Amino acid sequence: MHRFSKRIRFIGIFIIMLAIMLQSTVPAMAAGTVSSNKCGAHVTYSISGSVLTIKGSGAMFDYSADTIPWLSKKDKITSIRVEDGVTVIGSYAFSRCKYVNQVRLPSSVSQIRTKAFSYCDSLEDVAYNGSTAQYNKIDIMAGNSELKAALSSGMATIRTYKESAASISWSLTNGTLTVRGKGKMPAYHFMEAPWFGKRASIKRIVVAEGITAISTYAFACCSKVTSVDLPSTLDEIGARAFYKDIALASVDLPSGLSVIGRMAFQDCTSLKKLVIPSGVKTLPEYMCCGCSRLTEVVLPGTVTGIGSSAFFGTALSQITYTGTKARWTCVKIDISNKKDISRAKIVFAEPKAEVKKTVTSPAVSIVSVRNVKDCKAKVTYQTSSDCDGYQIQVAKDKSFTKNLLTKKVSDRKDADKVMAAGSKGTWYARVRTFRTVGGKTVYSAWSAVKSVNITK
Repeated sequence: MHRFSKRIRFIGIFIIMLAIMLQSTVPAMAAGTVSSNKCGAHVTYSISGSVLTIKGSGAMFDYSADTIPWLSKKDKITSIRVEDGVTVIGSYAFSRCKYVNQVRLPSSVSQIRTKAFSYCDSLEDVAYNGSTAQYNKIDIMAGNSELKAALSSGMATIRTYKESAASISWSLTNGTLTVRGKGKMPAYHFMEAPWFGKRASIKRIVVAEGITAISTYAFACCSKVTSVDLPSTLDEIGARAFYKDIALASVDLPSGLSVIGRMAFQDCTSLKKLVIPSGVKTLPEYMCCGCSRLTEVVLPGTVTGIGSSAFFGTALSQITYTGTKARWTCVKIDISNKKDISRAKIVFAEPKAEVKKTVTSPAVSIVSVRNVKDCKAKVTYQTSSDCDGYQIQVAKDKSFTKNLLTKKVSDRKDADKVMAAGSKGTWYARVRTFRTVGGKTVYSAWSAVKSVNITK
């Protein structure tokens, strides 16, 4: 019995020593870090905190949306870093990583496969570590509109929704939500817009002049909103900006708009008609998907493509197209729209030739001409906000040939100018405005002439 107890004690001591040895030989893993795992033949991944890192050489595996290795952690990932050496980003690799807002891509990437970045709705900061020529050669396959919106063709690096988040303010008064500021609104995740908790009280949305971009999810699920006022300064509407605004029956898109994000008006079930401005070249995926009462759209002749399911589930009966029949046949329409578009009547409403307007500069008049010391004349004139500046002349004769002095003032707010007449006697003054358009300067007619007696 004594010998058996000794054996037990020895085995216990041996196990403890073995555990200590193993602990000393295995490096400690940082908190929140998952050990590296394969996601390609020679590619691995690791997750540290909220950062997903892909490294190795060659291609990643292709996945389905439900088989990506980091599926259970996708809602915790906010940054994706692909290191140099990786050449292909696999299908669905980062699909539905809806909180990812930053992506870093190496110059070694040559292909981004189908829907690798689909439903990455918060993506706002993408950097490509290569030249413009290299970037233009990347094969970006279908279903990556979120990535394309952030990586503009010909640009090595693009950052969106970063410019002026601090300058945006809002107020809600008597059911009207007013958003003011300058530049782009900050990007929001779903339910994170500052007015989201008050959405049941919002019946009208007013986006003030000066704002250039409405961000992702900005006005999503505002189910009581019936009208929206958009500014002329607006250039972009982000993904899901008006998602599920089920009471919104119409919206006037400003002529300067050039970008509409995916799902921007999805499930706006009261929307009946939509006019797309000429600056929009591509209609994004699911733009009006589920807009069950949408019967008419007006498309500009500049549209070159209609994305996946842009009009799926609509009641389209008429499409008014401002281009030619020949041009319409060149528009790339995703097959998912064929059924909805084929039952609609196509009306070709080619725009009339633009009539060139004659450029003019506004008339101006002299208020006074006074003698100031050192034989100078001070010419005061009316100012105009519709010009680029003024031209002033003084001379010793009314025909403005003798001792002619001319000055050009390139400030439309400048209301007077001192002219060095140089000698005593009667001097004459006149003024006119000018505008510079397309490199050409256009002058108004001369004002009525006023005289001044130079005595000092």
